[in-house]
Parts: sequence; C-alpha cells; structure tokens
Amino acid sequence: MASIQTEQLKLAQEKLFQDLSDLSIQRDVIVGKWRAAKSKQQVNNVGISQSNVRLSRFEQLEEKANRALLEAEALEQLRKGLDVDMDGYVSPYNKSEDLECELAKLKGELN
Repeated sequence: MASIQTEQLKLAQEKLFQDLSDLSIQRDVIVGKWRAAKSKQQVNNVGISQSNVRLSRFEQLEEKANRALLEAEALEQLRKGLDVDMDGYVSPYNKSEDLECELAKLKGELN
C-alpha cells in the first residue's frame, strides 16, 4: 500500500512538473507577444511623428508661398492705385549721399 501511495505521489509530482513547464512556456509566449506589440507601437509612433514633421514642413512651405503671393498681390494693387511710378520717388534716396548731409538740408529747410 505504501508503494502504491509512493507511485501516486511520484505521478502527481511529474504532473506538477509538466504543468509548471507548460505554464513557463505559455509565459514566455505571452512575454514575447507583449514585447512584439510594444516594439510595433514604438515603430508606429515614430512613423506618425515623422509624417507629422513632414506634414508640418509641407504646411510651413505652403504658408510661406501663400504669404509671398499675398504680398505680391498687395504690392500690385498698391502700384495700380498710384498714377506715378514709385521708383521715381525711391531713386533719389538710393543714391550714396551722406546721411548727415540729408539731415542738414532738412534742418535748413525747417529753419
């Protein structure tokens, strides 16, 4: 009877060891899936942030182009509204005259 109980205990022990081994394998599989999921999430997050950066750069470029177009259109409208050429008014100031001489002339005219 003792030998039967000993055999039953040995079988129970072997079954426990087998169950423990199976659980350990399942744990390893779950950990592997978890790590794979985490790495895929990181790759996806990096992909999203890079596309956002690209989109942001594209939007910045578009904004610069829109701003330049609006400035050109505004200047065109201003020039259309003037009967005289703006370059005629600007050219005397583009000469390389001394700024102090200009100020002195203006002061003389005021006095």
